[in-house]
Amino acid sequence: YSDAIVERCVFERNRAELGGGGLYNEGEDPVVRASRFLGNVTFGKEGFGGAIFGGYFSRSTIEDCAFVGNSARQGGGTYDLAFSEAHVVNCTYAGNGALEGDAVFVGNLGTPRFANCVVAETGPDSVAGFAAEFSYCLTAAEHAGTGNVAGSPSFARAPHPGVDGTWGTDDDDYGDLALL
Repeated sequence: YSDAIVERCVFERNRAELGGGGLYNEGEDPVVRASRFLGNVTFGKEGFGGAIFGGYFSRSTIEDCAFVGNSARQGGGTYDLAFSEAHVVNCTYAGNGALEGDAVFVGNLGTPRFANCVVAETGPDSVAGFAAEFSYCLTAAEHAGTGNVAGSPSFARAPHPGVDGTWGTDDDDYGDLALL
């Protein structure tokens, strides 16, 4: 419940029951820049947003961030609840998982906008829920909008959950998300 500015932070292996394994925003205009969300988990019955949960009336700006290996019931990377208006720019989603929306879940009346992002989740359900606006994004599935491209990114080193196959453990490799 604040207009916080979060810059150059690493949120790694945090856990939450309701939502926002890494960060929970509600009702204000927070800015999150140049930060990494790695292996965060939302485990409860609701399980909203493994990395970031945008609650009611949140108008967050999320820039230059990486979301890798996060998990939740809905929105492994991010979840936007009713009346939230996230503006996500220059971000990369890879290796996240959820029952619905491996990368992103949009709740009813949420209106997130994604610009110049890479959504590398390859499952059929990488973006789920209600409509999100995409422009100049690379996504596994084609999305309507200006300049979008469907395909798979070529990372310098793709993220991998390690030998145990489970994110949030000591053998995780969050990769090098630079595009070749």
